[in-house]
Formats: sequence, structure tokens, C-alpha cells
Amino acid sequence: MEELISQKHIVWLFFSSLFLSIVLTPRTRALAVLLGAVDTPDPRKVHGRAIPRLGGLGIAVSVVLFLYLFGKPGMSLNGFLIGAILTALVGFLDDVFHFRPLYKFFGQIVAAAAFVFLGDCYIQSLGDIAAIGEIRLEAHAPWFTVFCMVGVMNALNLSDGLDGLAGGISAIACFFLGLFSILQGDSLSLSITVCLLGSLFGFLRYNSFPAKLFMGDTGSMLLGYSLAAVAVRLAEFGGAVRFSPMTFATVLALPILDTLLVMGRRALRCENPFLPDKTHLHHQLLDLGLSHAAVVPILYGLMTVFGVVAWGMRDFPEWMQFASVVALGAFVYGALPLFGRIGPRIAVSLKDGTLYRGTSSPIRKHHGLARSVPLVSWLIGIGLCVPALLSAQVRGKAGLVSFSMATFIFFLFPWQGRRRHAALCHGVLYASCVCLVGILHLGNGAASWVVYYMVVFSIATLAWALLMTKSRPLYGKLLVPSGFETLLIVLCLLIPLIVVPALGLAGSMRKTILLSCFESMPFLLAFKIIVRRKPVRNQVFAIAFLVTFLLLGIHGTLSADNVWGSSPVPAETKAPGCP
Repeated sequence: MEELISQKHIVWLFFSSLFLSIVLTPRTRALAVLLGAVDTPDPRKVHGRAIPRLGGLGIAVSVVLFLYLFGKPGMSLNGFLIGAILTALVGFLDDVFHFRPLYKFFGQIVAAAAFVFLGDCYIQSLGDIAAIGEIRLEAHAPWFTVFCMVGVMNALNLSDGLDGLAGGISAIACFFLGLFSILQGDSLSLSITVCLLGSLFGFLRYNSFPAKLFMGDTGSMLLGYSLAAVAVRLAEFGGAVRFSPMTFATVLALPILDTLLVMGRRALRCENPFLPDKTHLHHQLLDLGLSHAAVVPILYGLMTVFGVVAWGMRDFPEWMQFASVVALGAFVYGALPLFGRIGPRIAVSLKDGTLYRGTSSPIRKHHGLARSVPLVSWLIGIGLCVPALLSAQVRGKAGLVSFSMATFIFFLFPWQGRRRHAALCHGVLYASCVCLVGILHLGNGAASWVVYYMVVFSIATLAWALLMTKSRPLYGKLLVPSGFETLLIVLCLLIPLIVVPALGLAGSMRKTILLSCFESMPFLLAFKIIVRRKPVRNQVFAIAFLVTFLLLGIHGTLSADNVWGSSPVPAETKAPGCP
């Protein structure tokens, strides 16, 4: 039996897409200015300055190029690539020439039809979604699939209203769809989600709040097309495990529900449902007193909730899945007045990096806690990195993880923009800390002292951080994570909660990784406080993590054993409805 996709292949696709996206995305700024593809402020938009909007070109080139070079040739791949190129082309032309909605809608139909008919992949049945028996689409199946894909493309397009919003929720959707791809043995869908996830991280390096550029319709339409195509493939793939189309619709339910409600309200007012306005969910949260920086993490959290519901109810009847989506959507929109009461209390008025500006110290210089910052910096660096180098038995796949984390830091950390992009720095440092703490736990086997050491170390760090936040209210605002920090925290937590059990790995590994995620949170807060006045410390921590992971990776590569074990990967199978 052929293995679905090798781990090295996954790592290669992810980091190749990440690297190319990081390289290409900033180059699109000059092209956008040259072509006049610049998003200027108006009463409907939340940004106050002109921002280039061709950042999605980097995502499109990365995904299409690496799938073409490393994907398995066939009708499905050809259909997806042709549809993706058409989608990106329509989006690019709209960004430059501002198409009428009808022309853009026609281009979306052509792109979706290319995937459906060239790839011969479409939804044939909705299952028992209404509790009245299976609903089969028969001859209408291909065009119904086109209709659904166009709907998802518009849903992602309309959700691109805040810095990092469309990219972040798409990354979360990629995570869940990629996991379903592994279970079903669909190598093409897994390759698409891995390439897309790597490209999105590269794009978010420049699009996280405050954004340097927008993805535009080029990026948002491509994201909608790609996610919809993967959902359709998974619904009809027929691998080792089959799931209902409603399961994958639940993963994408948040932007879909928002778009349906917005268009429904416009139709009731006898307005053009395709014209933009300020009635989307993120606009309503902004109107309730929440700031830009607070809304994005909230929507990331809601997107994760829908993904978890899709995963948890994947084996339930279709009508129960549909009812759960409706109930959850009603709860979210019904709770908006509650957000109006508590919104101002949790709003974050600080922009990324503003805590670094100015020379005034939040704590008086003679304060003992202020003088402890340099010492604590050294203690955290030594306390995390040195024990890992001296005691962790990194072998086999742990070496691959270490090398991957070193690559992640090297590519994603903003080496030249650590002052402006503080949230990006902190998110990368948190993910690095989780990985390093996990290696400390998993690489020592019976060395029980490591568990107690890390618990005590984490509690001590938390106590120091809380004392610092209590001594000055300014530090208290650091407790609220930014959008990019929230995204990485969510993905790190989903690995032990969902991925490890799904792959059948040992339960002890699940507990250990989960413990590592929680133990790393005090260090995240400490990182924020330590670099409050000297952003260069962000870079020092990043270099320390980078060197440590490189050394661990070298040690793991030289060892032939694998103390972490391996998990079987489902074999790839095919179904007649979807090659």
C-alpha cells in the first residue's frame, strides 16, 4: 500500500510555500502602486491610509507553482490548477480595473466549473440534511456544486475586512480540512491545504495588524476557491473514511453564515446584495466598542469553535450537524448585545508595537521589579535552552521537528521589523517555546525531574509576570493576545486536543503536548514584558531559539533511533465520483 504523503514531503511543501510567499508578497507592493491597485480609505472601510492590495499574488503563485511541480498529475490536479489560475486572474483584474459585480460573478462561475467538469468532481448527495431522507442531486449535482463553490468564494471575499482576518480564518479552515484529508487518504487535498497554510503564514507576516498590504480579491477569491474545492473533494473522495458534505460546510460555516445574513438583509431592503456595506459580523463587533485588534482574535476563536463542532460531530447524522450549525450561529448573533456590554472592558486600543514607542518607563526606575527585567531575561533564556541542549534525547522524527521549527523561526520572524510587528514576534516566540518545552518533556523519557522543573519554572515566571502587570496597569493590556498570537495559540492547542488522538498516537503524548502549551503561556507574557522598552530582546530570544533548534536537529539527525514512535498514515484510495 502506498503511503498517503510522507512527512518530509509535507514539511517540504509547507516551507517552500512559506518561503516563496514571504519573498513574493512584499514585491507586490511596488506592482500594486504601479498599477494603481491601492485601497484608499472611505466611510465603509476601517483603515485610515492608502494600502496596496495585490498581496494575494504571492499566495496564488506559491500554491499553483508547488502543486504543479510536486503534485501527482491527473484530472483532479489539472482541474484544480486551471480553476485556481482563472480565479486568481479574475481577482487580479478586479483589483486593478474594479469590475462590476456581474463580471466578477461570471468569472467565479467559470473557474468553479473548470474544477467541477475538468476534474469530474462534484457533490452528488446532501445526505439526510432535513431529517426526511437522503437528498440526491442527480443531474443537478455539477451545477449545484458550482453554485456552492461560488458562494464560498464570495463568503471569503466579503470576510476580508480587517487586517489578518481572511488569512487567519482560512488558516484555521486549512488545519481542519487537512486533518480530514489525512483521515480520508486524499493526498491532493492534503497537498493543497499544506501549500495554502504555508503561503498564508508567509502572507500574514505582512498582513497582521497593522497591515502593510492587503490580499485583495486576488487572494480572498483564491482562498475561497481552494477551500471550497478541498471540501468538495473530501465530500466525494470515498477514502478509508467518508464524511458528509455537511461536515465540511460546518468548517466554513462562519463566513458562509455571515454572507447569507448580510445578503439577506440587503435583499429585504431592496438593495443590490452584491454591493458592499458595513453590516458584516466584524463591523457589528466594531460598532459595539471592540477595537480592531480585539475583533480579529474573537473571530479566530469563533472559527475554531465551528471547526471543533465539525470534528466532534463528524459521525452524527447530517440533520443533527445542520441543526448544530444553525443553533451555534443563532447563539453567536444573539450574543451580540452581550458583547455590547462587555466589549469596552476587553477592547484593546493599542496598536501593534505602540507599547514600544516613547522613552518613558511604565515603572519607576528605582522600582525593584524594573531592575529585575535583565536578570529574568537571562534566566528564561538559560532555563529553557540550556536544559534542552544538555538533557533532551532528541532522536529520529524529533530532529525533523527541530529543523522545521528552526526554519519556521528563520523565515517568519520579522528580523527587520521587530518594533512595528511585535505581535508577530511574540507569536513566533510562543510557538518556539511550546516546541522546545515539548522536546524537554518528550525527549527525556523516565527523567521525571524535567516535569517538576518545568512546572515550577512556568509558575515562577507567571508569578513574576503577574507582579509586573499589577505594578503598572499598562502591562495589564499585554494579557490580551493579538490576532497572530491567538492564531498560533489556537493551532498549538489543537495539535494535542485533536491531531494527536486522530492519528492514534499515545495518550501520554497528548497530555505532554497540552501541558507544554499551557506551560508556555507564562513565558509568552514574560516575553512581552521583557521587550517592553528594548524590542531588540525579541531578536535575542529568536536567535537563542533558532540556534537551540538547529543544534537539536543536528543531534536528532545523527541518531537513527526514534523515541517518539510513528503513526500509521492511511493509504490513498479513490472513488468513481472524484478521481
